[in-house]
Amino acid sequence: MSAPLEVRIEHDQVSALRSHILSFYSATSGDVRESSERWLTTFTRTQDSWHAALSILELEDASEAESVFCARTIHVLLRRCVAKEARTQASHAVFSDDEWHTLRKRIFSLTRAYSIKAIRTKSQHARTTLTQLALATSALACKMPSWEPMDIVSTLLFTFQNDSSTPTDSKLLCLCALLALLAQEANCRDLSIHPARRECVLDGLKAASSDVMIVLEQLAQSCQNDASLISYILEALASWAEFSNITQAFPSVIVDGAVQIVCSSEGDGQHSSTLKQRAANATRTSLSQCIWYRSENLRGL
Repeated sequence: MSAPLEVRIEHDQVSALRSHILSFYSATSGDVRESSERWLTTFTRTQDSWHAALSILELEDASEAESVFCARTIHVLLRRCVAKEARTQASHAVFSDDEWHTLRKRIFSLTRAYSIKAIRTKSQHARTTLTQLALATSALACKMPSWEPMDIVSTLLFTFQNDSSTPTDSKLLCLCALLALLAQEANCRDLSIHPARRECVLDGLKAASSDVMIVLEQLAQSCQNDASLISYILEALASWAEFSNITQAFPSVIVDGAVQIVCSSEGDGQHSSTLKQRAANATRTSLSQCIWYRSENLRGL
């Protein structure tokens, strides 16, 4: 018995997508690369491109190029999707309630999987894919109509903190990435979102900011000087401090560490210039709240 038509179509789309990704990144002919680029640009703008992209990400043998490309495709698609019953513009994507929940479940699963892969293989491509999946999760949280804004942070923390199947170091990486990028995505002008929904999301994030600061402090105490985790934590602190009063549960341990990074010697090679810049941004953004909130906790630093 032959496979259902929908399954055969998705299989053909996956095969075509993999072929064009390979050609785009490895073909020696400029004409072949340009042809594949045109095909990829057209395909990733289609309503159902997420099916093929997620299917490739779920493959055991997905290449590094495929993983990064498909995770980025999902993120971009979620940024431009709209919460409408029907598609009214070619640039839009529209999801049913079932599709929203399917997307969330599969993206959560992939975020866990790539955090484990990034730790196990120490692959920069796996970390890049994880970053794109964390951005996709953040965009989905902002846009999914049935995801209550006040529940966004609690759902993410519960999902990724209480997963017994994921090793602790992978959980740390996962949470650091999500908390760093969620606040950034909610404020990003490239995120196509109704102003009222964005305001509700930001209100939900503000309401959860004290819980986030507590988690960030716990993560900072557990990261064991891992530069990439420290970088995510510093990004998160800066992002949340930009729009929320974080002084009620201010993670002074993070700012103490950030100041040490900023003040470290240029010649010791211990911290990259990128990490030092992020530490400076986190320190500046956080300590500016001394002026706005007159926090004794902050002044004590």
